[in-house]
Amino acid sequence: MSIVEELPEDVQQRMIEKLLGKVNAERIKSATKGFRPTPVIVAYEYYQLPKQLFRNWRIDRIENGRKDQYLANLDKEACLIEVKPFAERASPSSRWRSVSSLRRLNASKSASPTRTDGTPSWTN
Repeated sequence: MSIVEELPEDVQQRMIEKLLGKVNAERIKSATKGFRPTPVIVAYEYYQLPKQLFRNWRIDRIENGRKDQYLANLDKEACLIEVKPFAERASPSSRWRSVSSLRRLNASKSASPTRTDGTPSWTN
């Protein structure tokens, strides 16, 4: 019997989640044979809650489309301190993005794509 098998089941589950991600940890429970893990894509969002006067910044962790609260009740300086190291080493698997920057990005995109002659691209 290995050391891992002797651990309590909740500890084993947390180890699996850390190694494979939450989505794959849930999938492995129901897998019968030939389990192949899916790639784990992690992103972080930070934003300000509008109706609070202080300590109104929050950081969320998004893993394969599932949003979990990472840190909450931060002031602006503490939030930026938490974000700074990750923003400096931005990699494809771990991204930081501000909700307001996403809104600006989406607003700058054209709502209806057009051809050079002015007709919409979905028409023939």
